[in-house]
Amino acid sequence: MISIKGKAKRSALLGLPLLCLAAFALNLPLALPRWLLPARRIYSYGLGRSLDRALDEAGLGPYAGSTRIAVEAGPPAYAYMRARELYARTGSPVVFELARNAPPESSALAAWSLQHSPESASQALTLLFAPWVEAADRLEIRINGELSYSARGAGLLVGADRRLTLPLSSTTDDGFYRIDIALRRQGTDTTNSLRVSGGGLDKPAVLVLTERPELRSVVEALYPVDKASVAEALALDLQGYELIVLDGIKLAELGGALDTALAELARRGLVSILAVADSPDFGKEGDAPALERILPVDLSPRELKNLPDLAMLIMIDSSGSMFGDKLSLAKLGGIETLGRLKPGDLVGLLLFDEDSRWVYRFEPAEGLDASVELAPLAAGGGTRLYPALREGLAALNDTPMPIKHVVLISDGISEPGDFNYLAAWARERGISISAMAVGEAYDRALLNALSAGTGGRLYTVRSVDEIPSLILEDRMSRARTVFAAERVAIRSVSGLPAGFVDGMARFSAREGAVVAFASDAGDPLLSSRELAGRAVLAFSSDIYGRYSKDFFNDPLAIGSFSAILSPLLRKAAYAFTVSESADGLHVFLRGDALVAPALIVRDADGLLIERGFSRVARDYWSVTVALPKDRLYSVALRDSGAMAAKLTLYTNSAAGALSDEAYAQARAYTVPPFVLLRGPAPWLIAFFALSLAASVVLRFKR
Repeated sequence: MISIKGKAKRSALLGLPLLCLAAFALNLPLALPRWLLPARRIYSYGLGRSLDRALDEAGLGPYAGSTRIAVEAGPPAYAYMRARELYARTGSPVVFELARNAPPESSALAAWSLQHSPESASQALTLLFAPWVEAADRLEIRINGELSYSARGAGLLVGADRRLTLPLSSTTDDGFYRIDIALRRQGTDTTNSLRVSGGGLDKPAVLVLTERPELRSVVEALYPVDKASVAEALALDLQGYELIVLDGIKLAELGGALDTALAELARRGLVSILAVADSPDFGKEGDAPALERILPVDLSPRELKNLPDLAMLIMIDSSGSMFGDKLSLAKLGGIETLGRLKPGDLVGLLLFDEDSRWVYRFEPAEGLDASVELAPLAAGGGTRLYPALREGLAALNDTPMPIKHVVLISDGISEPGDFNYLAAWARERGISISAMAVGEAYDRALLNALSAGTGGRLYTVRSVDEIPSLILEDRMSRARTVFAAERVAIRSVSGLPAGFVDGMARFSAREGAVVAFASDAGDPLLSSRELAGRAVLAFSSDIYGRYSKDFFNDPLAIGSFSAILSPLLRKAAYAFTVSESADGLHVFLRGDALVAPALIVRDADGLLIERGFSRVARDYWSVTVALPKDRLYSVALRDSGAMAAKLTLYTNSAAGALSDEAYAQARAYTVPPFVLLRGPAPWLIAFFALSLAASVVLRFKR
């Protein structure tokens, strides 16, 4: 007989798994001591790191353990609040670990603040000192090397609120005020230095990227500008400008990093871009893919007749694998390609299977009719693409045309060969290869290696209807910028005459683009498109008067040109205050028309933070962001796609004394002792584990 005490133990053992099922049904978290589970470490300092980013990463997805965030100094007040929110949401306790524990009294400054107002040229800096400064014996403050404030005597250095307001006059050459704070306490001297942005009120709003800085353009005649070369551009604060002018820069010379950076800034509405195409070397499709996607024009002309002449080799596969519809599509592709060429283009037509045979060896396209030669062509034999392509490329390379292109119509099913070598050989000589894969079955890897490896394209052709548009697309894509050095009359969007240009690029305006000025034939001279509240513009002539002198001498033209650019150079429209403390960078924005302002921060290493403001009172907004110290940042304030203000900021480790609120939060924060595991899996695992344990215990108790 089982005793009452034994029954109670047995009921308890059997009840534990049932409790797990009940908790599972109620969707309760499973609490486990955090020392039982692993801990992950996330660093808030280092290249591209920040406390905000570390806290964001801590909140990504569930983690079965605690999170240790390594910090360089005591965390700001809001970090503890976010840690509590993360624990409530994810169940993972957050532990802040000091990686480099500097004494809290090493900094005399708890915070500084400076108001920027478009209505006032004068500025005043407010300093908030740490509590220990009240016991210091002497205080001296120098601004840009000149003594601005001096006081002696403990308890007499600053007011009871530990605040001191100082007037500011002129900044240094880099647009910053340098503030040096010297303190003496008990015979020990302490020095802290700040770099405070003056707001860049006198900084030019236009950056001209140019390789001819000695020349003066019409843009420079209208507005103050900074000039830089392409090589210098990435080291600049590009976000700090309102308009970036690409002065005849070859798109291929921008490089991937600058191409991406410019396009990203424009897409985010941080800058406007004016691309000036003043020569045929401006570029062709694919030279700067990111920037090309946002331009208001296509780099190819509106009409086929305006394309530059080229030499084209058409290769048609007539091997046995092309039997049936494949060969029919290949024949039609060859015929259509010939029909889409200009009379002055040189064309070579090469047929291949086991052997190769020339139909045309680079003759003018005018009058050629390939249908007669291709009609009796039948599929048969093996496929030896490699020797045929090698022969065709050698012949194409000997032609006098500056643009050389191959159209390969095949399924790519061929005997092996060193096709990578051929692609490299062609690329070094500026020869591109486009492949038209016919039918359902084709060697994609081979055809893609030839096309992608030479800057060409790979097209898949499955029906007759697709061929004409693909041929035209490929022909247009091979053209570099067409620049016609001839006198052209220009008209405004309203049809009024606006002078002449003696040379302009022939582009095609994209759908949705606004063409302010165009030639009589409709080629856009000045076009634009709106992007995130800013503008991306293209000017299809030069800005120095070599070709555009008559245009810019026309009152309507120069007036309209200025009227289009001037709104892009807007200065700050709202008053805002920048403050810095150990808690981070604080921005307070005031404006009665604000809807949803946001702060965008970028540094030279690509760190990008975008944070929305919170409304703190009627017409007042604030945002706080923690950033690595002693670094330069470009800051933009944007509202509903429109730019509210811009400035360059430097984060100062000197403003490192913890605020009173941060001290209070640190004392009140207790790391939760338990990890809360959410979801059904933990309770199901516990149910099966406890059930097994109960079974084992009861079996041995018998």
